[in-house]
Amino acid sequence: MLAGKVCVVTNGAKGIGRKIIEEYAREGCTIAYIDTDEVSGKRFRNFLWTDYGVDAFFFHGDICSDQDIEIFTGGIIGQYGKVDYLIHNTCVNQNSFKSQKNNKDEVFREAVGSTALHELLHAFEGYWGPAASAVSIIRAEDADVRVMTQILAKQYAGTVRVNSVNPSPDKIGIQTKYVTALDVSQTIFFLGDERADFINGENLEADGSILRMKLCKNANGWSYIEGLL
Repeated sequence: MLAGKVCVVTNGAKGIGRKIIEEYAREGCTIAYIDTDEVSGKRFRNFLWTDYGVDAFFFHGDICSDQDIEIFTGGIIGQYGKVDYLIHNTCVNQNSFKSQKNNKDEVFREAVGSTALHELLHAFEGYWGPAASAVSIIRAEDADVRVMTQILAKQYAGTVRVNSVNPSPDKIGIQTKYVTALDVSQTIFFLGDERADFINGENLEADGSILRMKLCKNANGWSYIEGLL
């Protein structure tokens, strides 16, 4: 049971973020999350109380906004005084982010990738609970977040472990399945466990080895049999 622990999730009202929150709420963890979808966010907060009996702090805001991040993190510190788990969910719809800048891809990467992760870690500095864990969920092409994971893990060593997870959306063969929100949430839950304190600065390919299978196909004599993964 995780009673007394505080879990913070970005983009947590739906999809992967919601499933992660449910996993922690089921264990009695106090929840705080931010999302641009106010209706879904409020409904989910009520669901967490009625179904799991856990306290939940929902902030209607945009992780792309420095001001929203400041208000969100300040509210968490003010209410709970600490953070034990931070899950930065970057697997969101790029079209939901609005910006006046011309390069939307660059804005998106900076906002939900390395920049936002760095700002969140910095905001909670001095408020991390014992054996705290931070995990960012990234896309395969976000190489900058992979590098930032290693940099931040070194910077916050001894304070909070920093790892990342890449849930590839692909599948190979008719007998394989797409990675589900539950698959990702269970991976996150494992990384947050105190018994996984030896894992730090790593990126886990939570894809059933699909990426490695692709890389090995027809390379240096290696191959795989489609449909048997």
